[in-house]
Amino acid sequence: MMQVLSPMNEITSKEKLSILLSEYSSLRSELLSRTGYGFQIGAAIIALLTWLLQQSFDMRTILAFVLIACGVIIYTKVNITQMVKLSKRLRDIEYEVNTIAGEHIMIWEQTSGAGRKGYLAGALGHNPSLTKESLPELPTRIKA
Repeated sequence: MMQVLSPMNEITSKEKLSILLSEYSSLRSELLSRTGYGFQIGAAIIALLTWLLQQSFDMRTILAFVLIACGVIIYTKVNITQMVKLSKRLRDIEYEVNTIAGEHIMIWEQTSGAGRKGYLAGALGHNPSLTKESLPELPTRIKA
């Protein structure tokens, strides 16, 4: 016999904030982990390239280099794509929380996050931080 659940009453702003902040925390952790993975793969690439340069250049070495390069490119593409998605969702959550609060209280991803202009721009220093005052005005909340 299937149990029929009664519809949930509308959640309060406080409950919604709690859910959003929990999601935000989880996504921030994942983003930080993926950033760490990037540094780990960078160290592995340097080690593999050092080993590769010590080998005699024959067809086997060239094939190894091509395979390593393909793996690195695929891994980097997947990791950066996921990081961009995470950053976008973090900015969305910040905006939602700020809208509920009626002021800009969460601003990191919107003002300083690397995903704001792209990770390459951030790595090259072409992603200056915005100020809180430069953020767009929040929609006005209608109080019932």
